[in-house]
Amino acid sequence: MFALVIAMAFLVSGPAQSLAKQSVQRSKPVAAPPLKESAGSVTAPLLTTAAAVSAPARRLLPVTSGQTDAQGFDVVVWPEGRPHYEGEPVVARVTTGSDNRKLHLEVNQMGEFPRVQVTPGENMNVRLQFQTSKPGMPVALTAQDGGTLGEAKMSQRVMLDDQRSVTFDFAASANVGTHRVTVVTPAGEVKTLDFWVGEPNTMRTTAQR
Repeated sequence: MFALVIAMAFLVSGPAQSLAKQSVQRSKPVAAPPLKESAGSVTAPLLTTAAAVSAPARRLLPVTSGQTDAQGFDVVVWPEGRPHYEGEPVVARVTTGSDNRKLHLEVNQMGEFPRVQVTPGENMNVRLQFQTSKPGMPVALTAQDGGTLGEAKMSQRVMLDDQRSVTFDFAASANVGTHRVTVVTPAGEVKTLDFWVGEPNTMRTTAQR
């Protein structure tokens, strides 16, 4: 009888111990494989992309070509060469008051003349030479950012003379920065003179908004 009890206890405890071992094995956490840094990780592409992005292209400022026109004015050109502009060709001859510089300017694709650096309060004389507009046609001038035209006006209406040209004076203000003068031609085109008061601004021209 005693032997029978022991045998039954053994039979009962054997499966129980086996089930307990299986439960422990199932509940034991499985270690995750070690992380490996791959070429497609987050850090590598960000650094690569940042290095691949080049600095924005900067539009170079106009420079003196070293040549003079028939009237003795220094020809100022854009570094990329003579600009292509489909409107009426207009040449601006600017004489500055402080150092008597004589500059020959032509418009670019945006209808802008090259920038001219001047001193605070400086006076300039500007002669615009048109090519196709007829004599006697009106030209509208406006000082957009300060400064004054002839007779201390902000805007002025002038007429083309027999040589298809107009002449006017412009006085910069004492404020540092750009001083634009817009020119509306008889054909309705807008061309812009750009006088910069103060130290040269090598980063921007009026075309860069």
